[in-house]
Amino acid sequence: MSARVIRINPKQERSQSRVSKILEIAGELFERHGLEAVTLSDIAAKAEITRSSLYRYFPDKNAVIKALAQLHMDKLKLEFDELFLADGDSGAQSKQQENAGLTDGNAAELDDSRLQLDDSGLQLGRQQLLASVDKIIEVYADFYCHQPGFSAVWGAMGSIPELQLLDDQELYYQGQVFYRYTRQLFPGISEQQLRIISTMLPRAVGAVLRLAMAATPQDAKSYIEEAKHMAKAYLLSMCEQAGE
Repeated sequence: MSARVIRINPKQERSQSRVSKILEIAGELFERHGLEAVTLSDIAAKAEITRSSLYRYFPDKNAVIKALAQLHMDKLKLEFDELFLADGDSGAQSKQQENAGLTDGNAAELDDSRLQLDDSGLQLGRQQLLASVDKIIEVYADFYCHQPGFSAVWGAMGSIPELQLLDDQELYYQGQVFYRYTRQLFPGISEQQLRIISTMLPRAVGAVLRLAMAATPQDAKSYIEEAKHMAKAYLLSMCEQAGE
């Protein structure tokens, strides 16, 4: 958690545990009653601490909201990294060699078969990308719809500029990772186009998921499925453009 959104940096394990508990309780209260109705006194009472103890970490309610938003972003980043960086920049190449049974001793003997291996590796990598898109949308949708306080906190984005900044930073990070991932899978598509796609796609999917967050459960499920179809249709069009 960023120390910049709280009053002191909770270095001791006990303090870290207390801050985590405060944010967990705040998220539950925000989810149940809304941001406007919840006060610092409500949070302190539910956390069974004094208001002065709460002030040690959070000078006002906005600081609690920003810290909770940062916590959300940190959790989502971990989920994103697990799905995309596990098979990151070196992943496609190593998987190509692994699937072909290559070792350092015979890798130099590829000759013309290297082209076929590369094509096979690209096909496998693109299939994995489509599967990863499904997984990350499901993970994000579950987080958006069920993480305590998420909908309440991010509904305040328009009135708290720092939340918009956090969101922009997260989307930028996602775009950078997605760009590195797709650059090796779509070498025939220009760098400029890939950067635009990598910037646009997370934002488009995120907008649909935010819509699902405020919808009825039945409509939310439909929005989530459409977000998957939209993202995969776009990626399949990239495959066609690349000659697949």
